[in-house]
Amino acid sequence: MSDLEINFQKAIGYIKNLPQDFSNEELLELYGLYKQATIGDNNTTRPSIFNYRSLKKWQSWTSFKDITSDAAKTNYILLVQKLISKYS
Repeated sequence: MSDLEINFQKAIGYIKNLPQDFSNEELLELYGLYKQATIGDNNTTRPSIFNYRSLKKWQSWTSFKDITSDAAKTNYILLVQKLISKYS
């Protein structure tokens, strides 16, 4: 396992243990980066505007289109470090 993957897994663990006081924007950014890092470009059907929560998640993931898995993992780790500083 690479150092990047180890640090990514640690970042995921940190998020699970931080207080859940994240803003919606922070949660959506975490979601989008996580999906891009673990799956790649969003290839799912765009949800209906009437399913607002799913649509926002879909939009967040899609906003990271064409970012490599390694870049998404790095950005996820950096965001988690920022959130640790903010919420710890």
